[in-house]
Amino acid sequence: ATITPRQSESIAAYKALLDLENGVTERQKEFLAEYIQTGIISRACLNIGMARGTHRDWLHRSERYAELFEDARQMADEKLELLAYDLASGVYQKPIVDRGEIVTYEPIYDTKMLHTLLKARMPERYTERRDITTNGHSIVKLVDKEAWDSV
Repeated sequence: ATITPRQSESIAAYKALLDLENGVTERQKEFLAEYIQTGIISRACLNIGMARGTHRDWLHRSERYAELFEDARQMADEKLELLAYDLASGVYQKPIVDRGEIVTYEPIYDTKMLHTLLKARMPERYTERRDITTNGHSIVKLVDKEAWDSV
């Protein structure tokens, strides 16, 4: 996935904070930075040539690493959220071509993503509701005993 300037600024700020961090190794810092980029533990491990079990060991052995990983997880989640917002709000554009030349650009709106964001942010207004009224009766349909026995 392409990283926007907004995303790269926050990732760079986090990397700078990690450089000041004394409670973790350089390898752990490398993994955390890669995890923010990918948002997927196995992909981050693969990208830096590390076994996934190493990350699990670090989580169990270092409270400080576990705290920093939770921060990195939140940053990765926010990166996804920002991408979803950009997709829903028309930040990305497609070129409009006439006779082989780009003449303008048109915003791309992902309306499904917009609906998903609205449901997440304002569920009281955008969540689908189903009202099943039973008038005090059981939802289980009562079956005539004679009809049941004849089956």
